[in-house]
Amino acid sequence: MFCELNLKNFKAYERLSIELKPLTFLLGPNNSGKSSILAALRLLHQTVKSRDRSVSLLLNGVMGEFGTYKDIVHGNNTRKQINIRCGIMGGDFASGTDVLSIDLKYKYRPSLKELILKRAEICLNDDIIMVTRYAEDTERRIIQKIADYEIPPASQSSLSKGFETMNFLPFPLASSLKQHDELPEFKESISKIFMINRVAVSAFHNMEYIGAMRIPPSRIYLFSGEKRDRVGPSGENCINMLTMYSMKKDSQSKNIFKKVTKWLKQACIASDLKIIPLSDHRYFELRIQHPQTEEYQNLADIGYGHSQILPVLVGGYHLNKGSTFLAEEPEIHLHPISQAELGDFFSELYENGVQSLVETHSEYMILRLQQHVAQGRIPPEDIVFYYVYANNGKKVVVRLNLDKRGRFLEEWPEGFFPERLEEAKKLSKIRFRN
Repeated sequence: MFCELNLKNFKAYERLSIELKPLTFLLGPNNSGKSSILAALRLLHQTVKSRDRSVSLLLNGVMGEFGTYKDIVHGNNTRKQINIRCGIMGGDFASGTDVLSIDLKYKYRPSLKELILKRAEICLNDDIIMVTRYAEDTERRIIQKIADYEIPPASQSSLSKGFETMNFLPFPLASSLKQHDELPEFKESISKIFMINRVAVSAFHNMEYIGAMRIPPSRIYLFSGEKRDRVGPSGENCINMLTMYSMKKDSQSKNIFKKVTKWLKQACIASDLKIIPLSDHRYFELRIQHPQTEEYQNLADIGYGHSQILPVLVGGYHLNKGSTFLAEEPEIHLHPISQAELGDFFSELYENGVQSLVETHSEYMILRLQQHVAQGRIPPEDIVFYYVYANNGKKVVVRLNLDKRGRFLEEWPEGFFPERLEEAKKLSKIRFRN
């Protein structure tokens, strides 16, 4: 689970430091900087997933296209350095409270028009495990520090030959295990690096992201037969995955299909789903049963909200314990009743051990989550809300916590919840005048 995120000169933020919980929700006006928070984790995910292990930050990949260094650096000033630091809790650590910290500093080299990982610091519970830097003369990553031991400049190059940098993580080679036996710090750090890499790679790999712009429904779908492990940022693999789950006989696949159908029924969106094979069974259509009339209709012939919520449901339900789900505006095109049911959906993911980081504008979903806290299903310490807005030309992030009764402990800035009350007051005044 990701437990903290610190940004410097990254996209909308000159500086940002927030704590991440099992349930983290980002709220605020449009273009306020909410998506920039999710973007940092998306970038690290697609970097670790890249087949090119030499790339230290993949700007355009499976999680999205972010352009160039100029597009992601704050103020588009390429002279500034970007700093991304994230904390990971859990995994293979002996204690569930141990925190792995990955601190990455990037810069832009205009002569070659390339992004460089200038410095990488790996810590465990604030204790330095290893620090690496980029050597301009050799264009290689050099180990600068191991634990509290500063490597002498004359030894940095030879010591670094026993390591290979995989994206931004240092991986010890077999030859490095036999070197430098005189350094107890070295041997101890080597064993920790193996464990840290497993935890970090697992955390970044086990991540799903659903963007706000999802693909429209189609009348007919082609089933490729290829197993997909991710729904995709625009939900492009959703229907294929749903079809695969409906066809497979294993309990996990059936369970995912049942959960999707059950949620749609609870949200008053649909009573049933049917995958109808066409021609040679390579083509199929998805039919949705109306909750009142009970008629089955093609996905392309019904409300747009059906096609927009399916990627969210499949994306969340297919994740295993310890995974992280990033979602932007899951409530888009949904009726208020269905938006409220999303509170149950994210509560269910929480119970399944899946972390959720959600950007939303839905007051109804938040109210349902407050109910779950008041009922004791979600401890208040496991959920947090951040209100993001612009003030005097800078992005401001305000933390909002709940008590055991599901009440917000801090006042909301800029309205949001109070907005409904203000609109009601205006309506009352108009009625009074008339």
